[in-house]
Amino acid sequence: MQVVVLITAPWPVDYSLNNGLSRMQYQPGELYAVPEFAARGMWARGWARVVDKEELDSILKERAQPQELPAFIEPKGPADGTTSDLA
Repeated sequence: MQVVVLITAPWPVDYSLNNGLSRMQYQPGELYAVPEFAARGMWARGWARVVDKEELDSILKERAQPQELPAFIEPKGPADGTTSDLA
């Protein structure tokens, strides 16, 4: 059975789902569907936590909200007010 985990480690987590034959990299703050044994292993190491349906819906709804873009800052020319002749 698959469960959803939220990676809580502050670094990318390498984890193998097949006894080390290959490794997957899980990014911090992201959600992943993984087998139960992988979720238990990640939780035991303090790298992830299982997310239930209500929390998953809440996270996905929050991430779907439009993000406010930062204000555009006009680039400034040289300190003396002249224009650059590199153009």
